[in-house]
Amino acid sequence: MRAALIAVCLTIAALPSSTLAAPAQPGEPTVTTSSRDRFGIGARVGLGGVVRSEGVDGEGVLPMVAAELDLRFYDDGWFGDIALGLMFNPDDDRYGALTLSGTGNLYLSEAAMAPYVGAGVGLRMDSAPETSELAMGVGAHVGAGLVLDRDAATRWFADLRLGAHFVSPSANAFTGRTPPSYVRFELLAGVGASF
Repeated sequence: MRAALIAVCLTIAALPSSTLAAPAQPGEPTVTTSSRDRFGIGARVGLGGVVRSEGVDGEGVLPMVAAELDLRFYDDGWFGDIALGLMFNPDDDRYGALTLSGTGNLYLSEAAMAPYVGAGVGLRMDSAPETSELAMGVGAHVGAGLVLDRDAATRWFADLRLGAHFVSPSANAFTGRTPPSYVRFELLAGVGASF
């Protein structure tokens, strides 16, 4: 008898909670948890260009490589991320930036493969040989992208991001001169995944 009771208890414990749940009464909403609602850790790499400001580091487009690690917050209709990033010029490593940004994104479709649009703000620490010093900046960006499978454990995505950043250099330690502030415009295309 004792062995039979133990077997019954083990069988009940092994059942999924949905099997044991009482059926919903008429008129009561059915509560479900979507696999799309979760936290994730992501990585993103991108290529693009920075439009340089006249009078600080010359005019023209400076090619950049960007990499980010981010913490993502997924919901059924939107997702957000907080990202720490690094940007550098592959031809001249004196040009670069460290970035910290937050972005909110809205899905444009309920499908598993869905486009999205987003916007965010960020802080940056900029470097350029013309200023001889690190410079702090703030900025904003907008973007659009495509997630390949919102229901998968690993979510691959591709995006395009346009940003503008106001940067204020510090005074040069040798000359005491403070270089003029400037604005950088960035266009970056990236791919990444979150887990």
